[in-house]
Amino acid sequence: MTGPFFVGKSWSSETRIKYHDRNLTLEDKKVHTVDAFEEITVPAGTFKTFRIRFMSQHTRYVVWYEPKLGMEMKRDWERLAAHPFGVGTHQMEAISYTIKK
Repeated sequence: MTGPFFVGKSWSSETRIKYHDRNLTLEDKKVHTVDAFEEITVPAGTFKTFRIRFMSQHTRYVVWYEPKLGMEMKRDWERLAAHPFGVGTHQMEAISYTIKK
């Protein structure tokens, strides 16, 4: 992800993913929206993040992105019923990070 970000910003993207083991190509058009700038706490600490929502016909996910570190601190991902692999979820939280000198 690249900025600059601000609350209310939105943009679109298109991806094409090839699942070789299933001989399936999934084309996904996403709408991204910056919903908020908020403080969150994860095992790695407390951070000021942009909450960015991604929506498509196949997936819905929310990312909490920390701009100073340039990394996602938390992610909630949901595969919708329209996805060829069916419904599913995935959550991620940063447990640590290393500051580059």
